[in-house]
Amino acid sequence: MIGRGRVLGLLCGALMAAGCSGNSPVLPGDAPQGVEGRVWLGPQCPVQPSDGSCPDAPYSAVLDLQTAGGAHVTRLRSDTEGRFRAGLRPGRYRMVPRNGDPFPHASPVDFTVEAGRWLEIEILFDTGIR
Repeated sequence: MIGRGRVLGLLCGALMAAGCSGNSPVLPGDAPQGVEGRVWLGPQCPVQPSDGSCPDAPYSAVLDLQTAGGAHVTRLRSDTEGRFRAGLRPGRYRMVPRNGDPFPHASPVDFTVEAGRWLEIEILFDTGIR
């Protein structure tokens, strides 16, 4: 008879192995390729001065990463400087920003990850300020 602790250990090991089966498009942070970038929030002023004294601000946002076919891959959150990074297998993807109601609002971004390359993208959330 197998003890309860041994059964739990075997079950946990099997679940971990299933999660590492290589089917997931997400790779570790030291992956040779993936997507990285910045998220911005703007405009910040009702009238944009021509001297650039009212730049867009970095934005901490929730981003849903999907395959090109719309299947959920993972959820990311940009940091307080608006930066995000995800190691990914080569393929076509879509980054879907989680929008406010109605603002801030950003459009999805379609992109392709190539083997051995990090793709840099920017996402701009519209504040609705006019």
